[in-house]
Amino acid sequence: MAAVSVRLAAIAAAFLPVGLAVAQVPSDAELDRLEAQVTRAEDIEAIKRLMHAFGYLRDKFYDDDVLALFTDDAVVDFKGGKYVGKDSVRRLITGPNFKPPEAVGRQGPQPGIINDHILMQHVITLSEDGQSAKARWKEWSQRGVHGVRQIYATGVY
Repeated sequence: MAAVSVRLAAIAAAFLPVGLAVAQVPSDAELDRLEAQVTRAEDIEAIKRLMHAFGYLRDKFYDDDVLALFTDDAVVDFKGGKYVGKDSVRRLITGPNFKPPEAVGRQGPQPGIINDHILMQHVITLSEDGQSAKARWKEWSQRGVHGVRQIYATGVY
């Protein structure tokens, strides 16, 4: 869709009355290059939105929604363990290694529990063909159970 809009804008600019603008119609190669740049920028934004959704859903203990973000063949390395496939990832995100013991077996926000993971300093690298990406985020978390414990931590995704 972006490519069509860019091409239409370029063609329309070529028909402006003389004196209003001097327009040059970009070549097909230039339009292809611009289209590729827009696609890559959109892909990076999609990855950011995915991670923001992950962070929010994790913080609020929406385990089923977190799991829906993973593919069936997902692989997660976490605290020295490797979780392969959706069933394995489910065991991770619903268990006490991923959430406070007081929230295990519960969905949604829990009274008296804070579970904030602030994701920042992202670095996203798309492959040349745009079919895969590698990304890294830094996490700063504040977690606690009112009157029981509080934890501040950092980590890398």
